[in-house]
Amino acid sequence: MKYLKYNTPLTEQQKIFATEHHKLIYRFMHNKKLDSREWYDVVAIGYIKAVLLWFQRKNLHKYAFSTICYYKMLNAVGNERAKKRIKTISLQQAINETDNITYGDIVTDKNLLYVQYIGVDEMEIHYNVDLPKKNHYRTKESIAIDEFLSSENKNMCFQYDSVEEAKKKKRSLNAFRNKKKNDKNYMSYIE
Repeated sequence: MKYLKYNTPLTEQQKIFATEHHKLIYRFMHNKKLDSREWYDVVAIGYIKAVLLWFQRKNLHKYAFSTICYYKMLNAVGNERAKKRIKTISLQQAINETDNITYGDIVTDKNLLYVQYIGVDEMEIHYNVDLPKKNHYRTKESIAIDEFLSSENKNMCFQYDSVEEAKKKKRSLNAFRNKKKNDKNYMSYIE
């Protein structure tokens, strides 16, 4: 695969082309609802890469330049967001090029200053704790539906005090139906 040269300055022809299509940067930022003060430089780099790519690969001329440009700018924004994303690491993970020193070994009180920021005076850290079991409770309606589906009955009716309450229950019943994936299908509706 031939690598593209992005570190070369633009030729006069490329500069003119880039100037003519510059509005694509603002159209892209508008469509993606990006603040131009924060994202212009990132999007512009993707735009310049699209210009260079357009001139280096003639086989792309079967597509509109705006399409190539859009994907290059989208890629630049995605890469920038990936850089800003906070990475989760384990405190038990060994630090590279150390004698198996873990991140947990080097955490000090100074590293926990952020705790004061959120208003906690003392903080205890416990490892390998047993998590409480999740409380699964079933609604009366879901129990009734299970019994209904195992019976020979053809229909069933729930009555509620208001239409709003019935709508809320209908949503939860539909979620229960989708989660359960029964062999027998049923419909719920509000009358």
